[in-house]
Amino acid sequence: MSLIPRLQHYWYLLCSLPPHKLVGAGVERLITGVRNRGQRKEDILNCTYAIDAPLPHLSLVRYLNHIGVSMSESEREEILDVARLFIERRFDLLGSGWVQVKRGMKCDGMEGHVYFSTPPPAADKEGVWLQKLLNPANVVEARRIWRLIGPDYQPIDWSLDFKSGFRWSERTWYRDISYGHSPGADVKVPWELSRMQHLMQMGWAYGLVVSDEGSDAQAAPGLADRFLAEFRNQVLDFIAVNPPRFGVNWHSSMDVAIRAANWLLAHDLFASFGASLDPAFEAVFVRSLCEHGCHIVNNLEHSAEFRANHYLADIVGLLFVAAYLPRTPEIDAWLAFAIQELISETERQFLPDGAHFEASTSYHRLVAEMALYGTGITLGLPEEKRQALLEYDYRRHKVRPPLKPGPMSFFPLPGNGPLSPFPPGWFERLAKMVEFSERITRPDGRAPQIGDNDNGRFFKIRPRRRALTVAQAKDLYLNLKDYNGLADDQTHWDEDHLDHRHLREAWDGLVRRPRQREDSDAESIETRVMRALARDKRVNFPAVALHSPRGPNNTESQATESGLRAGLRLFAYPDFGLYVYKSNRLYLAVRCGGQGHDGRGGHAHNDQLSIELAIDGVPILIDSGTYCYTCSLERRNLFRSTAMHNTLSIPGKEQNPLLPGLSGAFRLPNRARGRVIEAGHDLFIGEHVGFGAPHRRTIQIESTRIKVVDECESNSAKEIRLHLWPNCEVHEIGEPGKIRLVCGKLEVTVSSVNAAWSMENYGFSSGYGLSCQSVAAVLQGEDVRMEWFVARREL
Repeated sequence: MSLIPRLQHYWYLLCSLPPHKLVGAGVERLITGVRNRGQRKEDILNCTYAIDAPLPHLSLVRYLNHIGVSMSESEREEILDVARLFIERRFDLLGSGWVQVKRGMKCDGMEGHVYFSTPPPAADKEGVWLQKLLNPANVVEARRIWRLIGPDYQPIDWSLDFKSGFRWSERTWYRDISYGHSPGADVKVPWELSRMQHLMQMGWAYGLVVSDEGSDAQAAPGLADRFLAEFRNQVLDFIAVNPPRFGVNWHSSMDVAIRAANWLLAHDLFASFGASLDPAFEAVFVRSLCEHGCHIVNNLEHSAEFRANHYLADIVGLLFVAAYLPRTPEIDAWLAFAIQELISETERQFLPDGAHFEASTSYHRLVAEMALYGTGITLGLPEEKRQALLEYDYRRHKVRPPLKPGPMSFFPLPGNGPLSPFPPGWFERLAKMVEFSERITRPDGRAPQIGDNDNGRFFKIRPRRRALTVAQAKDLYLNLKDYNGLADDQTHWDEDHLDHRHLREAWDGLVRRPRQREDSDAESIETRVMRALARDKRVNFPAVALHSPRGPNNTESQATESGLRAGLRLFAYPDFGLYVYKSNRLYLAVRCGGQGHDGRGGHAHNDQLSIELAIDGVPILIDSGTYCYTCSLERRNLFRSTAMHNTLSIPGKEQNPLLPGLSGAFRLPNRARGRVIEAGHDLFIGEHVGFGAPHRRTIQIESTRIKVVDECESNSAKEIRLHLWPNCEVHEIGEPGKIRLVCGKLEVTVSSVNAAWSMENYGFSSGYGLSCQSVAAVLQGEDVRMEWFVARREL
């Protein structure tokens, strides 16, 4: 960070924190610095693998028994095809395309920036090559682990941003890792790969091949062994070249936690299909899980003032580690602490209306997933683990926040079920999380992109993908225009990052409803995993909870309504700041409310009064997305800016200030203070003051059209941008102030009263790292009042 942005950052902190908190933060930073110096020196001089630590016996607790692999032929084909890519060490992450990730690979670059690292030492069976890669104190143990890897294995470069080519050294102590200072370099790429969420999908492929339900085993002899060997080798590869507390993949505790949970669930899944791994691997695996748990506990991303999804990921990852590892006094304390914090932090982070507090629909999906799966594994704890919650020694936990003395309280599950640590109202809270995700979903099955979307998941048990050819993917995505990892006629499995259905499927594994169908073969993969994880301890919960609007702001139209208003309902989420109107033919989402994260706005955008619109199930106006974080701060701020949303903007002004530098990339102070004036059955009025002069937007839902009035007393020129879904074709009409859109069989007119429309290109991002060419309609004028309409044209 250069001097001026750094000074601006510190001035912002000085103005935003009260004096006592500022002093406390300074003292804490000083203490942390002293501790870091001592720990750094110790880690450099000594082996950081826990070679002398007493470890529990090697037998992990099992949860995923009798899970089954019944699925459609299309699902089977996809899972096997994708798993074959994974055993070739090909990954499609954050817009990379399916790339074979290996040491010394040539990368295509990011935003015109390409990095070339020194050619790595050639890998050899004895691990001599690791002497040039790792700090000396860890080489002996790393070589021992490396020698366990099977023959003909080509190592993955876990520390490489395989989009830009930038790589982080494995010798760098984890707290000395820096990022965001080299243009185009994205630390999220190695972090995403090292979460190893693909291992679960390899486990499903293994199960398909060894099952008696198909001919996969006969068609591909040895394929099951390859899947299992690849799981084993990739885990050993990672452990060998990433010694604890060194390198980029130990910097973020969140990613350490997600990796540990995915290792455990994948290992359990392979075992559920009869896979057996050798004792040498199991010894290294169990020890590394202990190292992961210890690292999480000692590096919790906790702050009394600012904590969010990272901290809850730490907690749920620790919960999985403690739930699977055999009992010891320390692991008992981990388990009790993780459940304590899962409950308290979920209650803190989720708002009364059920939405997550970071003002992002995609982060809501991520954190709701953590809460659901944390609940599932807690319900499924075997008796000896439940006993640990009564017998743990709270003094074993020595970091903040503290662990409360035991025993832990237990409460009956809803419907007078067995006892669990979850207090009354817990499952109602989970239901509201799932309800929020369902109710905001567009008719095409995708969630609106409110705030940031970094494709984040805790588990990828069964991600939704569509089959494109590589040529089709290159035509669709600008970020793949130079891609050459696969031939143009090969299949590009394209993941849908806006499909949130898995939340409902996971929830279905936790609940038992009256007359619920018990045919396990008809259940989704996600539901089956959750049922197994919870050991079928499902709660009695009425289905109506997810299908009825609640509260005075949720309304339903009369049966006599017609057109766009037929069956019109409003689903209001005032705590999040989102209002969704749905009818038989209309979807309209309106953003108006707080910035999230207790006013910090870390994952919010300048999107007050922005809308998403679909008619007859076809998206028309959509949010532009996120595209990237720290690899390009310019692009980061572009996608957060007011002009990239479907709202009124003033050139040179923002609703909320976009702060400079890396630290400003995840702050958005709430200057706009969006507020709802009226959210009625067919009328919405909202306002913000981000430009100084208030901007008020009035939206009226009529039978044949949507009427929008934007009012702002500013004397400056004003612009209203409407970002069109990429499938919309624009056909200009000769009349002033009117354009015609054709989206498949749907035809729509967009018109204005007092100004003419122009068209401009923009990049639409449906997921992190993805960019599609699309068009925005722009209405320009200086009038205080700008009135415009969207109407469906009958063909």
